[in-house]
Amino acid sequence: MNTAEQKQPTAFLYNPFADLIYYLLAHMPIDFAADVSDPEYTAEMAGCLGVYPGIPQRLISYYQEHFDRVAVINFMALTAENPGQFREMLAACGMLTDKDMRDFVDPLIEISDRVSGTFYQWWKEHHIETAQRAETVCSRFRALTDRFSRFFDSLGMDTKVLFSYSLRKNGRAFCQQDGMTVYLLYPEKDEDLTGCFLQFLHECTHSVTDPLMNGEIRMADGSHDLAEYQVFCFDEYLIGELCPDLSAAYRDWIGEENLESARRALGEAGENRLKQRLKQMVPEQESNAQESL
Repeated sequence: MNTAEQKQPTAFLYNPFADLIYYLLAHMPIDFAADVSDPEYTAEMAGCLGVYPGIPQRLISYYQEHFDRVAVINFMALTAENPGQFREMLAACGMLTDKDMRDFVDPLIEISDRVSGTFYQWWKEHHIETAQRAETVCSRFRALTDRFSRFFDSLGMDTKVLFSYSLRKNGRAFCQQDGMTVYLLYPEKDEDLTGCFLQFLHECTHSVTDPLMNGEIRMADGSHDLAEYQVFCFDEYLIGELCPDLSAAYRDWIGEENLESARRALGEAGENRLKQRLKQMVPEQESNAQESL
């Protein structure tokens, strides 16, 4: 059995409850890179659902002020199936205080309960609408992962794609014993698919570069920005090594200014450390001449 095939996306999944939570988070702007708010999307959804969640400002302020703790909701939502399970997981995770549960989690769950009926009805109808594209999306996604099989094989874990209809910015990754689940916005159009895959690659790369930080990664102290810069540069080198024809698309997707900022922040020593890590994971292949002997 080909081990590279085992380490590529083993499943393409959906979680309506996760999308419900991220629909609410789209109404909650925060001044961090993890922000997934989107007024245009929420206005469109208000027309589709005929209901507005009405998240109070005090809840948004609490999210901002205590983000390093309560950010765990972003990840617990990906594996929960309903509000009760979600609350149990959060209460047991050891990261939240009683006040966090009382003043933030419980009010958020109450709001999710209030809008869940109309949201789930919309979600089901939209899921049926996208079904005709699902085979094409998964086939093209797998074709791209095939080109990076050496990288995915070296991760040493299975990866699953959790497609979302609500995640408006960035992506999320959640590691468990059975592998990594990456939460991505479903590519509604053909031109969205390459960016979707690059986001998948980005989230997977965090599992490689974050351990190089040798410390806890937080928003407030700037360590999260440095973690992002490492991924920006590592993926540039990775794509250049395994799939150089995607290099231009990657630079357009990530932004040349962001890459320049990343290089300045990391410095020569930081870049060399990433390049060395890449060589460890994806050794240079033998020359064609040598392979033909």
